[in-house]
Order: sequence, then structure tokens, then C-alpha cells
Amino acid sequence: MKLKICGIKTVEDAITARSLGADMIGVIGIKGTLRAVNAEELKKIRLCIGEGLVFVTDSVDAAEAIIEKVDLVQVHAVMKEEDMCKLHGKVIAYVPANDFGTNYIKMVRKHRFIPLIHAVNGKLQIEDLARFGDITDSGIAGGIGVDNVSQFMSSGAMFLDVSRGVEDGNGKKSPWKIRYLVGMVK
Repeated sequence: MKLKICGIKTVEDAITARSLGADMIGVIGIKGTLRAVNAEELKKIRLCIGEGLVFVTDSVDAAEAIIEKVDLVQVHAVMKEEDMCKLHGKVIAYVPANDFGTNYIKMVRKHRFIPLIHAVNGKLQIEDLARFGDITDSGIAGGIGVDNVSQFMSSGAMFLDVSRGVEDGNGKKSPWKIRYLVGMVK
């Protein structure tokens, strides 16, 4: 299982997460959100971490514009099929962990995107994953942290996506929480 640390805002946090064993570094490009970074900070983070940079957006147009500059682009919104057709390359697609998501994930897989099964409200529960069957091609996210990571270790997911679950507050990542999760996951 791999580990994606998302919501990285600074070069320091990116280097720390990478040095502690995070496989992917998620940088948020959704303006007006707590964890959003500007284009300059994104460039600095890219230079410092090498491979494994994931740019997170809620816009297909923004994803399309940046897809060649990052390793993966994550669209954190339900997309229409015509929007999916605009994207080529490595895409992580948000899939809500509800009944709608069980049908939507089929379209995500049809386009050869990586599904990210995400809690809809609050924290993801292990029971939320049962409706999806085999999730070895998927990531899981939503309220995963040091307090509940152990329950997801046997889920079969390809990767865990963690943001708030490794923070001390205000988006600042906690090295000890990252170290703990890396130890659990690997």
C-alpha cells in the first residue's frame, strides 16, 4: 500500500513528508481553500520532491492545463463523461463513498483513471468500502489519520490519501504523525 500526503502547503512540509517515506505529495490548487498553494510555491515543491507530485483541483479545465507539468492530477469533483474525455494521462478521480459512487466508479475505470473513494460526510468508514468490491486499483480518503489508520490496512486499497489526519493545526503537517502512518502503511 502507498501513502499520499495531501494538502502540502510548503516546501518544508513536502521535503519532510518525502523524506519520511510518503510516496505521493498532494498540492491543492483550489483557490479559496485553507490548503491552496500558488503557482510559485507549486514550482518550488515540484523542484524539491522529484517524482510523485499530485495537483488537486476541482476543475477539469485546470486539470487539463497542468496535467503535463505534474505526475498526477486529481480532480476532486464528480465529472461528466464528456469532461473525462478531455483528460489524458494519469488522473486520480474523486468517487463519493455512497451508492452513486458505485456506478460512477465504473465510468472512472472506463477512462482508465485511478479512483479515489472519498468520504462524503465526515470520516470514511470501512463499511463504506464494501459496496465497491475489489479496490486494489483505488485510493481511499476522508478522515483517515493516526487514530483510525489500522482499520483500513486490510482494505486492499492501492493507496491511502491523508491530509488533516497528519496535521497539528492550520494545515501544518506533523512529522511524527507522518512517520507513524508511514510505519503503519509500509
